[in-house]
Amino acid sequence: MSLDPDVLVWPEGAGMFPHEQLGRRAPWSRLSSVRSGRVITVDGARFHVPGPHIASAALDLARSLSELDRR
Repeated sequence: MSLDPDVLVWPEGAGMFPHEQLGRRAPWSRLSSVRSGRVITVDGARFHVPGPHIASAALDLARSLSELDRR
């Protein structure tokens, strides 16, 4: 939080609140990435559980970052 990232990668899934609520929840609402809408959502299970699909998850993240750069 203290680094105030340019982009926030937000895992979605069980136990997580929707990324649409970030702007209404402290301390998330103070991040410039949240205020500017630079939030990338990912499937939490694909990123938190090691397995054979981690490479495709990383590729999806790279694509999302690339798309964000084009905006």
